[in-house]
Amino acid sequence: SSVVRAHAILDRALRQSGKGRLEYVFPEAELEAKVMEQAFGGYHQIGLTRMGLDPRDSVVGPDCQVHGVANLFVASSSVFPTSGQANPTLLATTLAVRLAHHLARVAQRSLQSAAI
Repeated sequence: SSVVRAHAILDRALRQSGKGRLEYVFPEAELEAKVMEQAFGGYHQIGLTRMGLDPRDSVVGPDCQVHGVANLFVASSSVFPTSGQANPTLLATTLAVRLAHHLARVAQRSLQSAAI
């Protein structure tokens, strides 16, 4: 019921601001049941390309590079060794930004080495 209420609050704010509205696929009376149908396990793929130091029990290292493969990096919730309670989107986004900074530093060092 809290998900349905949150959607109602969002819809009201969108309409009041003139920015948009939520349109539901199902009638309002069915919304809570439809949310509960999807609340059984979630769809976050976590741990499939696990991060770790040892290639025997992980796929990527601390910088998200696939062990033993040059120039192949994975930045997603699939590298998380374990799962938390909530949606992983913020942490996955943070991981992608961290990887982007790492790759920028690697590219900068490469350019500096080539110039010497």
